[in-house]
Amino acid sequence: MQGTALKMKGSEILRLNVVTDVENIYDNTGNDILLYPNPVSDHAKLQFFLPFTGETLLSIYDITGRKITERKDFLSAGKQTYRIYGAGKGIYLIRISSGSFVISNKFIGNGSGDTNARLEYEDTFTLKKAEGDMKGIFVEKEMEYITGDRLKIKGVSGIYSTVLTLVPTEDRTVTFNFYGCTDGDGNNYPVVIIGTGKGANGEPDPENKSGDKVFMGTNLKTTKFNNGIVIKHAEDLDTWKSYKSYCFYGANSGYAGNYGALYNWEAVAYGRLCPDGWIVP
Repeated sequence: MQGTALKMKGSEILRLNVVTDVENIYDNTGNDILLYPNPVSDHAKLQFFLPFTGETLLSIYDITGRKITERKDFLSAGKQTYRIYGAGKGIYLIRISSGSFVISNKFIGNGSGDTNARLEYEDTFTLKKAEGDMKGIFVEKEMEYITGDRLKIKGVSGIYSTVLTLVPTEDRTVTFNFYGCTDGDGNNYPVVIIGTGKGANGEPDPENKSGDKVFMGTNLKTTKFNNGIVIKHAEDLDTWKSYKSYCFYGANSGYAGNYGALYNWEAVAYGRLCPDGWIVP
């Protein structure tokens, strides 16, 4: 979902849970339950906010009013997360009550067979092993996702970083191609790829011959050409007009980190401004 960030290791698996706003599907008696995905096939995540600490009862009913399952827990005030498993085909009501606090909502079960739904608290799924014991094990992380949203995925390996953007439509493995992008001063730049970032034979393609878009992820701030020659710092208009030169926004080098440097046409036309193998578009 917009604004969500998640940090993962290269061996971990990201599961996207498609969020459906159940309030737009059914009339319901509460606006504080988030359940996704809906319809529920294998399992779904149930989240709600409990305004105070106390004994809390969660109950699931089928469309005839028959109680399918219930669970009672003593919960602290705040955000609560449960899992719903085994919901066979049908329409269900989830009801949550704690003292005077009562909320409910409906969801669709789309599981196979007549398996009865069950509730499990999220803590049941917390990984207890130390990180050192998890080597070689594929760990799955989950994130809420609204269909059609574009994901921004950044891969980091040592001094290199690559950013991909994609709109998921199916299961896939994301592979990062890391490109050397180091300027004459030794600054390393992240790379943004729109497309595969590969040539016809799978080779890196920073000059975009294949039609994919590969860009530096931040603005150039070098004070040297890629052959080691120092670029003249233009501190006055005459220098800017007469030499291959650069300056900073507002004549303040403190802006270099966010905005990079500004270069005149002579510096660009020299052909050695970008990191080796890169060009000004």
